[in-house]
Amino acid sequence: MAVDAQGNFYGATRNGGTTNNGTIFKIDPAGNETVLYNFLGQADGSLPLGLVWGPDGALYGATSCTYTCYSGGGTLFKVDTAGNLTTLYSFAGTTDGNVPNGYLQFDAAGNIYGTTFFGGLNGCGYYTFGCGTVFKLAPDGTETVVYEFQGSTDGTYPSGGVIADTKGNLYGVTLNGGDLNINAPPGCGVVYKLNTRGKETVLHTFESSDGCQPEGELLLSKKVLYGAANAGGTTAYGAIFKIDLK
Repeated sequence: MAVDAQGNFYGATRNGGTTNNGTIFKIDPAGNETVLYNFLGQADGSLPLGLVWGPDGALYGATSCTYTCYSGGGTLFKVDTAGNLTTLYSFAGTTDGNVPNGYLQFDAAGNIYGTTFFGGLNGCGYYTFGCGTVFKLAPDGTETVVYEFQGSTDGTYPSGGVIADTKGNLYGVTLNGGDLNINAPPGCGVVYKLNTRGKETVLHTFESSDGCQPEGELLLSKKVLYGAANAGGTTAYGAIFKIDLK
C-alpha cells in the first residue's frame, strides 16, 4: 500500500476487475474507491502486487504472470496517478527470472531491484525451473540478474523483494533452502545479504524451531533486520524474528 501527501491510499488487487486479472485502485480519505487500472492479462500482465513510489512520483510494481499466466514470466510496470500504465520489462521466464514477487527497491541512480520466485539457473532440485533470482532493471530498461540462487545452503525461492542499507547492500529472505537436512528436502529458508558486487552471504539459516519459510519484505531499523516466518517456531505457527547487523 502506498500513500500520497493528501492521504490517498493506492494498492493492487491480485484478481478482480473487468477481466479478473487484477486492478490498481485508489481510496481517498473519505473512503471512496477509484479503480485506476484494470489489468487485461495480456502484455500488461496479471496478478499485480507491491506498489511503491518511484523517484518520479509514479507508482511501480510487478505482475506475477503475462498473458493470464499461460505464457511469459511476469512484468515490471509503472502507473501514474491518472491510471496510465507503462510496461517497463517483460520476463522471459527463464534465465532472466520468472514470477517477480514482493516490493521493488530503487537506488540513487534510478535502478530497480527485486526478486523472482523462480528462474535463473536451469533446474532446481526435482524441478526443471530455476531457484529464483535477484534482478536489477536499469533506467534504460536493461535487466541484469544480480544473483541466481543455487537451491542449496544459499537458499531457494526468494520471497518478498529486497531492501537496501545506506551502503547499497541488499537484504532478503528465501522461502526454502538453507540446511536441507532440516525439514528435508526443501529446508526452512534463509536470510541473506548481497553486497554491491552481487556476492551473497547467508546471515541466518532457519531450523524450524526458530521459524520456517520466512516470507515478505524485511524491515531495517538502526542496523537491525526484522521479519516474519509463516511456519515453525515454538508453536509451529510462525515467528517474528530480528537479526542484529552490528
